Amino acid sequence: MAHERIKIIGVGGAGCKAVDYSIRLGVEAMDTLSIDTDSERIKKSLSSGKLLIDLSSSDLSQLADAGKKAVIKAKGETTAYLKGCSMIILAAAMEGGFESGATTAIADMAGEMGILVLAVAAEDTEAQSCEAIEMLRKSDAAVLTVPFNPHNSSGELDDTLYNAIQVVINISAANGIVTLDFDDIKHILENSGHVKIGIGIAKAEENSSLKELAEGAAGDALKNALVQNSDIKKALIYVSNSPSILGSDLGLSDLMAAISVLQGSMNEDAEIFWGHTFDESMNDSIKIMLLAVEG
Repeated sequence: MAHERIKIIGVGGAGCKAVDYSIRLGVEAMDTLSIDTDSERIKKSLSSGKLLIDLSSSDLSQLADAGKKAVIKAKGETTAYLKGCSMIILAAAMEGGFESGATTAIADMAGEMGILVLAVAAEDTEAQSCEAIEMLRKSDAAVLTVPFNPHNSSGELDDTLYNAIQVVINISAANGIVTLDFDDIKHILENSGHVKIGIGIAKAEENSSLKELAEGAAGDALKNALVQNSDIKKALIYVSNSPSILGSDLGLSDLMAAISVLQGSMNEDAEIFWGHTFDESMNDSIKIMLLAVEG
């Protein structure tokens, strides 16, 4: 699957910063768009596309509504950017500001165009933030939330967006021994509940058991996805490892041991898809990527 069909959009200060963070870590080949009300931040953005939202004539006492109306006003520019893609990954801090309305409006537009939407959204416990997240869910976007930290407002959003991009791109573009593709991602995320994404990596040491190594990577993926006996109803599991790990080959029984660890934290009737590939750069390591949806 070509990268051009998946586009990354940051909305507001935290969202645009998260996109810049991912670009710095190596997703510069991706098509990116930053949307903001601050002209100076937009100028400094590393995104390939930039859209400045004008709120000068808006009722600033209702920022979320103002953001939604401003994006709708700029619908021509927004839909032109969305045209031709199969999926967008949105990043924003949903605190009731302009980002809340703008992000929901973009998700609505994308949905009307038949585009799959994954929103990575920072939220806090305030009523405005909770309402903003619920509005976003009603737009049919699959929503992955991260806690809002007032002392580091976008740190967790940065990392989570980058991980989401890595999981989606790796699963949709890889040619593996057991393959997954974009249709599998679409099946998991369409009409979904709460999204969870986690990446676990385990490096072999002398006398390491491949089974224990695979189980360790699976445990880390669950921990990083914040999955603890959650009601997971659908999941994609993607395993990659070096062709030889300390001179031994990862066998099917080792893979099944890792999947069993993951299944232990899911609904007993969960729908699970898995894939496996070799990665020469892994250096005696196993990586497990988890994309899951809670009921």
